[in-house]
Amino acid sequence: GWIRRMEKSWPWALLGVGLLPLIIFLSVFKLLPWLAEIAAQRVPVAVLDQLDDQVLASLDEHWLKPSEATAQQRNLVQESWVAFGQTEGLTLVQRSSPVLGANAIALPGGSILVTDQLLAVVQTREELIAVLAIAGSSLEKFALEIRGLQKTEIGEVEEPFLPGQTGSS
Repeated sequence: GWIRRMEKSWPWALLGVGLLPLIIFLSVFKLLPWLAEIAAQRVPVAVLDQLDDQVLASLDEHWLKPSEATAQQRNLVQESWVAFGQTEGLTLVQRSSPVLGANAIALPGGSILVTDQLLAVVQTREELIAVLAIAGSSLEKFALEIRGLQKTEIGEVEEPFLPGQTGSS
């Protein structure tokens, strides 16, 4: 048939060889990022919640202890969380961690971990709100970075860092 004739024709073979790099380029830089974006938008919230649970379980196993915050510190956290206001989809978690010290850590699934050691150095509700805002903005940065990696910089995820290297290639 016609396919057999195309296979034996040099012009068609050269056209195929010439189009192959274009097809590969479009697949890697257009098709795969587009499919990744579609897949990322369809990740169920339950999966993100499970991711946070697993990360917290791992941190609890190695570096975190149950919170030993005083009632006054717990009230400060709750007041700050309410005053922060933009808590939809976010979860506040309190733990103690002498290893991590004074820290607020944003986890990829939407949890913000606040350590007792941070509460010991924060003086006012406004300071704690500022810390929560920074952690919340980190969650947005995570989301943007993941979307960016899915779109164009697929290889950046696998790129190793050498000692002394300060940025990607």
